Amino acid sequence: MKMRITAVLLLCLMVPFAVIGGGAREVEEAVIDPDAPVEGEITAWGWNVAAGSLEVTAELFMEKYPNTKVNVVDMGRGDVYDNVTVGLAAGGEGLADVIQLDERLPSFSYNFPDGFMDLTDLLEPYLDDIDPSKLPVISLEDGRIVGVPWDSGPVGVFYRRDFFEQAGVNPDEIETWDEYLDAGIAIKEATGAHLFQVDMANDDGTLRMLLNQQGNFYFDENGDIIIHKDKAVEALDFLKRANEAGVVLNTPSWDAILTGTRNGDLATIPFGVWYSGSIKDVAPELAGKWGAFLLPSAERGGNRAANLGGSNLVIPRGTDNPNLAWQFARFSMLTVEGQLAIMEAYGIFPSYMPAHDEPFFDEQDSYFGDQRVWQVFTDQIADIPPINYTDDFQQAEQVVTDAQARVLLQGADPAEELRTAAEEIARLTGRTIAD
Repeated sequence: MKMRITAVLLLCLMVPFAVIGGGAREVEEAVIDPDAPVEGEITAWGWNVAAGSLEVTAELFMEKYPNTKVNVVDMGRGDVYDNVTVGLAAGGEGLADVIQLDERLPSFSYNFPDGFMDLTDLLEPYLDDIDPSKLPVISLEDGRIVGVPWDSGPVGVFYRRDFFEQAGVNPDEIETWDEYLDAGIAIKEATGAHLFQVDMANDDGTLRMLLNQQGNFYFDENGDIIIHKDKAVEALDFLKRANEAGVVLNTPSWDAILTGTRNGDLATIPFGVWYSGSIKDVAPELAGKWGAFLLPSAERGGNRAANLGGSNLVIPRGTDNPNLAWQFARFSMLTVEGQLAIMEAYGIFPSYMPAHDEPFFDEQDSYFGDQRVWQVFTDQIADIPPINYTDDFQQAEQVVTDAQARVLLQGADPAEELRTAAEEIARLTGRTIAD
């Protein structure tokens, strides 16, 4: 899927604003009047539980504003990427009024800087209340803000309480990657369950969590390439050692992760907080058997905070109803009512910080064994290292994922593969490899 998406994006960039069979549609950017009557009809695109979340806020929004209609379409993530790419290249043709995009937003906004509406002035009153790690993703180099932040993705390790008890493993005693691996070996012997999941050939999300908690990534704050650095090599080497120990489950699709969650193939799932909703949704019969703890660190006393994922809403410049699109996005993402409704329904964690003051975030959750599970995630936000995604995120992600596949599926050397990956990213992007 990623190779197909990248190919579509590159093709469209070669023929910007061209449409098969005709010329580009000339689109005048709509103007948002925040004081205009809230009325009319719009369409919103999203995927998975995020689309479900938009349906939740759409119902509340339409009750509050009865002269409106919000149509939510669950397109699947790959289909959203493909349609946005083609639509932006066509000058906005065929796009929804409100669209969910995740950390790949800069890949679109940098290549199509006028593709989405400028929301800078509208968002200015909210900036002090937004998780600061979200701002680089929704902003352009010139300072314009083109996205409404949705959720943050602080990472935790969801774990099966019953499997840990059966193996005699105490999650409170796991602080480092090596201790985590030792626990996984014991759990596998006692229960047959794998320690964690990796989509070895298609997604480097697990690796990115380990990179981020160490302040590493594909690029540094200057945009130079750092994926070959020692910390990245250590992270990929850990995944290799865990895989060779037989405790990693290869999950080549989203459905495979959900299946492993439901059928007991996975003893833990290190993921963003947003996965809490998927666990509840796919395995309601396992209520009380799941818990959560902080992501282990590379070394004792090291940082255990990291981020993975998190979405945003954008409004294409050619929308026919910019006022309603903005009001729906604002209600869903920048009000306590909207964000709390999403959190309660699907566990998608607000980047709108005032929502964290609600009593809900301090409550015990019966599904997670009466743990105050949300505190695992709220308490770490200030410690999450910043990420510089850049407009080359998507290309770099594919290159690093390919390197990961060679290491985990073919036994290649992590240091050699990440050095090769750094060189390939430099070739594709023209970026400098940091010393």
